[in-house]
Amino acid sequence: GFGMPPVEAMAVGTPSVYINGHAFKQWLIGIPIDVEDIYDVETPAGVLRVWNAKESDIRYAIKTAMKMKKEEYEDLRAKALQKSKEFYARRVIKLLGLPVV
Repeated sequence: GFGMPPVEAMAVGTPSVYINGHAFKQWLIGIPIDVEDIYDVETPAGVLRVWNAKESDIRYAIKTAMKMKKEEYEDLRAKALQKSKEFYARRVIKLLGLPVV
């Protein structure tokens, strides 16, 4: 999904479980999973960079999300909604050719 599913989730107030790599770590709000290994794979379309995480870390992040206290979840939810607004605002500003403040 080119990184869009986590952003779409944030836009409806759902914090994501995501790989803590590339642009995700600076743009997403949720529960990050640390990367164990990064490697490149040659494909007919070019080089594909793979960000690999341990299965146990993925399971732990999902369990953490499922066992969150309501207050903790609501805090992440509010932060995710707020961060998602930046994507929309920046896109509109860019499309209109307005200066970024």
